[in-house]
Amino acid sequence: MESFPSPLPVLVKAILHPRFLLQGTFQYLMDWSYTRQWSTLWRVLPAAVIAVIMIALISLGNYQSRAELASHYLKLASEEVEGFSDGLVSDGAAAASVAASQPTVDEAQNQPAGTEDASAEKAMTDRDELLMEQASVSDYGQMLLRRVLQLQDSNQRAKYLVAVEMANGGRLGQARSMMRHLAPAGDQGFAPAHAWLAVDFLNQGDRVLDPQQSSSLLNDLAVATSWSGSGARLTGIYASLLEKSGQVGEALTVLSEAAASSDYLRLMLADMAKRHGRIKTYADITSVSKQKLEAKIRGGERTVEDYISLAQFFLLDGDAEKAHQALERALALDPNRPELKRLRSEAYRLQYLSSMQVKDGQLQARLGLLDAALRVDPSNPKVGEEIAKLQAMGQATSNSLEQALQRQVGNGEATAVAHMFLAERKLRNGEIALAVPHLKIALQQAPGSPTAQNNLALALALTDPSQLEQAMQLSQLAISNAPGNAEYIDTLGQIREISGDLTGAIECYQQAIRLDKDRIQSRQMLAKAFREMGLEEEADLQLQIIDSIQQEKQKSSVQAEQVEKTTN
Repeated sequence: MESFPSPLPVLVKAILHPRFLLQGTFQYLMDWSYTRQWSTLWRVLPAAVIAVIMIALISLGNYQSRAELASHYLKLASEEVEGFSDGLVSDGAAAASVAASQPTVDEAQNQPAGTEDASAEKAMTDRDELLMEQASVSDYGQMLLRRVLQLQDSNQRAKYLVAVEMANGGRLGQARSMMRHLAPAGDQGFAPAHAWLAVDFLNQGDRVLDPQQSSSLLNDLAVATSWSGSGARLTGIYASLLEKSGQVGEALTVLSEAAASSDYLRLMLADMAKRHGRIKTYADITSVSKQKLEAKIRGGERTVEDYISLAQFFLLDGDAEKAHQALERALALDPNRPELKRLRSEAYRLQYLSSMQVKDGQLQARLGLLDAALRVDPSNPKVGEEIAKLQAMGQATSNSLEQALQRQVGNGEATAVAHMFLAERKLRNGEIALAVPHLKIALQQAPGSPTAQNNLALALALTDPSQLEQAMQLSQLAISNAPGNAEYIDTLGQIREISGDLTGAIECYQQAIRLDKDRIQSRQMLAKAFREMGLEEEADLQLQIIDSIQQEKQKSSVQAEQVEKTTN
């Protein structure tokens, strides 16, 4: 039998000679490594490690609920989605600058010359520029999302992203159906889905909304704007739709609650408050906004956007001179900024409007300011509107202004308002047939305008008997869009008279007179219709009433002149 040395002497030797301890330890490890079967170990080790990891994962999974696992997979999927954030959807439009406001066709037609204000652009005029960036999901992200839905079919965020990916892939019908399931019409659902549906609807272009569509869209926007990721532009559109539906108070509330974080919304709030006579709201928001911007500029943190916003508030206040100063400073920072041209042009236009006055019965204005506005921005459609308005009023314009308007019309830059004024000019000159193309373009650009509907209806009836049915439909549509408008009811009466329906025409004229007893035009047409039906006494009675109304108006005018002379 082999004998081993006593451990005590070996221990004493190791203590007295440490070098031998190290040498022995090293030799032991070398001998041990040479005697192991490493090839077998390396073949087994990877499988063993994988098995251990799988057992660990399975054990971990057993301790996690399906909801926790779904949340984990959704977090991983979030990292695979481009542009994914807490809000899921980003709205890059909130920082976009705003230009001058554009009143509706009917507002511009009814507004006295010189009363328009350059102010924040209404969100509805540029809704086709609304950008809601859709998330792009990688293949791995789609696999994770499918796993999420397997674990938790009710996970709204996952369903939302799957629907977004469907839309990106061209399957819009399926995407809309899935989004509507997440965001029920007329109810409160997943806010990002409501936002997606609202933007999808708005991006389908201008249309006249029926009551059900309008209600559904307003509900989508109401829910969407309660979500922090909706963005300023969507809030602005919601406020504009509320205003359009007559809910001005609600619109101002929406803007007031969201305006703190956005110059765009503050400007929109000020504009809306001013247009609806909310003087205190207007004064408060403009004062606070200008003070903040001026303080920021004095502190050295000025940007081009700050000067642009400040200029827009000055334009809204009617202070074109200060607006020019702010814009000059903005130009010094960035002379190539495109919106600066439009704002400078608007400042000149505002100065032109301020220069308008009536002297000895004649309208006087500094037309050179319109030329200046066009030199800065030849494509400014608001300047084109002013030129067209002057022509409609029978005022002479320079050749340069006339040519500028023709260029805008030729380039498709003229607005519905400009075409309405151009049509009015043709109508004044008795060129009814030449007014029809302008009225058609105006109605195409502003399909919901009752003024465009009414004027085109009458022009078609007077120029083309084959279009009487369309004229009748347009006239009735104008009345339904603006009930209680005596002029529109008169138009329907004229069309009925042209079509040979004298009884229907008389009914319309009488209805217009009930709305306005002193309306001479309605009584004149009623007298004519009575005479054509052989009702001479009724026709003479209307003429007598007209004489009485005219005498009363003349008497009131004389009394007003006497009062004015006495006061002076």
